[in-house]
Amino acid sequence: MNLEILYEDNDILVIVKPQGLIVHHGSGVEGGTLYDMLLERYPNVSDEFRDECRMGIVHRLDKDTSGVMVIAKNKDASISLVSQFKEHSVKKEYVALSYGAFNAKEGTISSPIGRSASNRKKFSVKFTGEGKEAITHYIVENEWFYAKNNKKCISFLRLNIETGRTHQIRVHLSSVGHPIINDSVYGKNKWKQGEELSLMLQAIKLEFTHPATLERMSFAIPESDRFKMAIDLIQKGEIS
Repeated sequence: MNLEILYEDNDILVIVKPQGLIVHHGSGVEGGTLYDMLLERYPNVSDEFRDECRMGIVHRLDKDTSGVMVIAKNKDASISLVSQFKEHSVKKEYVALSYGAFNAKEGTISSPIGRSASNRKKFSVKFTGEGKEAITHYIVENEWFYAKNNKKCISFLRLNIETGRTHQIRVHLSSVGHPIINDSVYGKNKWKQGEELSLMLQAIKLEFTHPATLERMSFAIPESDRFKMAIDLIQKGEIS
């Protein structure tokens, strides 16, 4: 895969992570990741930066979530960006297609998230003190009713997250009965039509403070073609 670069200077690199790309090693994955691509792009980094700063990877997106990411290119930039994510001063916006009609056109899901007790590869909402704070805000921008008597619905959502827990949006939406389309882990089976669209979640905007200049920077991308394909299938009634 080739990296689409939105911005680069001596301190940061802003990219569009393609769908299907794993961010870094783990769980049996030892190559073909964003980490490896960065190592190839910047082969002269110090051992300290490569090992302690993970090639400047300060946040991540799931394998099947595409979208905007910022990468630190030195240790000072890494420390600054990690701190911004920890303090929740980074603004992150996503779009998603989910099942079901929402009762309100906008709202907030504020439920702690922790690792699932039954499946250590999954995460779930935890109300027993085991979970970490997780806050997701959503706006329903559009909805389409289909099936007999229009009893089924698919919603187009715009989401902002204050926290960055693993699988946060996927877990939160599933927990309130609105799993993301084609989420085989937290939702229903994939569409029989348009299976190649995969998980219908994309990070479309990222805003943060530049670690050196202290300038507030914002990077946004349009919804990917797979969203246009999915909405076309929905409008034609070619879904199941």
